[in-house]
Amino acid sequence: MSKPLLEAENISVAFNGAEVVSQVSFSINPGEVLALVGESGCGKSSVSLALTRLLPPQAQISADHIRFHSRSGSVDLAAVSNRQLRKYRGGGIAYIFQEPSVSLNPVMTVRSQIAEVLELHGNGQGDLDKTIIELLSQVGIPDAKNRLKAYPHELSGGMQQRVMIAMALAGDPELLIADEPTTALDVTVQAQILELLDSLRKERGMAILLISHNLGVVSALADRIAVMYAGRIVEHACTRAVIDSPFHPYTRALLAAVPQLGRACGRLQTIPGMVPLPSEYGKGCRFAGRCQECQKKCLESSPVSIEIRPEHFCSCFQVEPKL
Repeated sequence: MSKPLLEAENISVAFNGAEVVSQVSFSINPGEVLALVGESGCGKSSVSLALTRLLPPQAQISADHIRFHSRSGSVDLAAVSNRQLRKYRGGGIAYIFQEPSVSLNPVMTVRSQIAEVLELHGNGQGDLDKTIIELLSQVGIPDAKNRLKAYPHELSGGMQQRVMIAMALAGDPELLIADEPTTALDVTVQAQILELLDSLRKERGMAILLISHNLGVVSALADRIAVMYAGRIVEHACTRAVIDSPFHPYTRALLAAVPQLGRACGRLQTIPGMVPLPSEYGKGCRFAGRCQECQKKCLESSPVSIEIRPEHFCSCFQVEPKL
């Protein structure tokens, strides 16, 4: 078996002493899509930004290691200096942020924003305009040559997101982190963007960390799914296992809230309550306050992750290994 592209062990993130991410561990293989799924406020974006320390200065980040086995060699991103880390930001690891209308610079043209990435990562030699046109064409922007001088407000939401993807590809990354890449888009454009990401992954051999609140959105693209709740991963397995045989009550609740074509149903199920604030985390299971299966021990101690089936992990007192 080949070495994982990224190995993250026990990532924790805190703000002003309140821990928003607690000992999260995962790995991503070359060319693989790992989906990190959960409601807003679960810590998904904080995990992804912690990988290359892109969080605000007041964030306290710790990890046993974050090993990135790039084509230029292996490095522990948790141990290198900020100066050394710069070459991996946008180069080895690139980001697509949600809300492209906010992420793109409104006073810079499409050409200027992509050129900046190319020059920063040493890919700006030769005919710069030709390279930028090729990138725009790869992400499905029609009449790419005439889009070079366009400003973000002159493009639709779908076109803005494609420009964001082109900027990410300009650094020739081995790992692409897509944080809610379809949130502000209509359903048709969502499908187009996900299809584009999948084709680019196959074409470039690129791995993707896909962050979403919607299990339905990621199920067709992801190889594996890690379900996150209140700063912890509560279930982790291959996509088919999570969709067909979910074990954690939170995973089951998320799936029940997803509408499915061809399935007759009444009102969609909802999860009562809200994700607790980090300052409200108790000593027990963090989902206990919203769980229909909560027992006394769930309030008194926190469950550990166990392998309930081969390569299927879950943190819940209600499940037992079935190896």
